[in-house]
Amino acid sequence: MIKVSSALAIGGLLVVLVGCQSVNTAPANSNTASRSTAPDAFAGTSAAPSAAAPSEEKKPTLSQALAEAPVDDPSLKPLAQKYAQAEAALKAHPNDPNVKKAYVNAAYNYAHAIEYVSDKLEPMIKYRAALLLYRKALAVDPTNAPSEREKDQIEAIYRTMPGGIPQE
Repeated sequence: MIKVSSALAIGGLLVVLVGCQSVNTAPANSNTASRSTAPDAFAGTSAAPSAAAPSEEKKPTLSQALAEAPVDDPSLKPLAQKYAQAEAALKAHPNDPNVKKAYVNAAYNYAHAIEYVSDKLEPMIKYRAALLLYRKALAVDPTNAPSEREKDQIEAIYRTMPGGIPQE
């Protein structure tokens, strides 16, 4: 049985996806369009490049999307810094349970803010970055239910789209 919050979150993602069906009207050489805003940008596929934009960029990897998130939305920088600190601590003390817990919390909190709080990120960046962070949290703590739930939700939506689930 799907919980109401999960159903609402899935519905919200679908609304975002439907919203991605609009066509980008920015000129091909516009400085405001740094990446492809193809109608199916979240789907993992892109429309055929037009003659006006032959150098359309490829879809970012999950790591590239994560690096781009705090650039596109500066309000995410404090969470990005907390995550980076937790990641450094985990590298220094990989067996410390408190460090592991802090890392998982930092990864989840950052991913959640990217996915649900930021309104400045393109869906292609938002969902790829969040997916990577949820996976990283689960790599350290495979029993982390919130990260598992969110990862599964994003992957379920990607499964329904051409190109499938991005791996990296």
